Amino acid sequence: MAAGCADKNAASSGQNDNVSIPQTCTVHGHVTCSGKPVEGVTVSDGVEVTRTDADGYYELVSSSRYGYVFISVPGGYMCEENGALPLFWQTVKGKTGNEEHSFRLVSEPNDNHRLIVSADYHLGDIYDSQDIRCFEQFFLSDIGGYAAGQNSAKVYGIVLGDMTWDIFWEQYDMERYTAAAEDFPMTTFHVIGNHDYDMSRTDDFKAENVYRKYLGPTFYSFNLGKCHYVVLDNMVYTNTFSGGEYTRSHDTYVSQEQL
Repeated sequence: MAAGCADKNAASSGQNDNVSIPQTCTVHGHVTCSGKPVEGVTVSDGVEVTRTDADGYYELVSSSRYGYVFISVPGGYMCEENGALPLFWQTVKGKTGNEEHSFRLVSEPNDNHRLIVSADYHLGDIYDSQDIRCFEQFFLSDIGGYAAGQNSAKVYGIVLGDMTWDIFWEQYDMERYTAAAEDFPMTTFHVIGNHDYDMSRTDDFKAENVYRKYLGPTFYSFNLGKCHYVVLDNMVYTNTFSGGEYTRSHDTYVSQEQL
């Protein structure tokens, strides 16, 4: 067994079959459901892509460019959650050169499902907090009532950006939004919007760091039943500092790296 490398079955079964992780592997782990391996689950670091084998095992040679590893949640399952936020991603430190990142799934029949699509909350704790009151007392109540009335259909949500309002981050930032989103009445995925960028950064990649810290990948995919959903980041932040203030400008296209 290579020095510093864990046995590939150790994480899920505790067994040691003397199968070692190659020296070049920087990220590895298992995907399981009720302790059993799940084969064929797509795993990526935003650059490299692989799939789990018959043992539910994967390995990646990751540059850790984005600082995370994530799975494309397969149909008929759901990942662990923090409240309503799906934990399909994990932060990669990128320093040890041999990190384990395993994911546990739960069986969740969802061929029959509904997806609530929303956007542009622009929460900033402004107007005497009326925006927060409307969001919590009316919006969340509304979609919760809808979800409760769907009988056998499983309900999910996806927010298509602008959850926050960059110019008001001093009173309502991405961390505060994430805490609120944990209370959504259904599992909810997210997409980055132009107002979810760090306006103090003039580099697109660095300006996304706050979003990545709290909500994970800006481009990814997931499966609900037989539907495959692809999330893309078509915001290219071109923010500049001019006349004593940031322009907060952006272009809209999908980068070649994502394609």
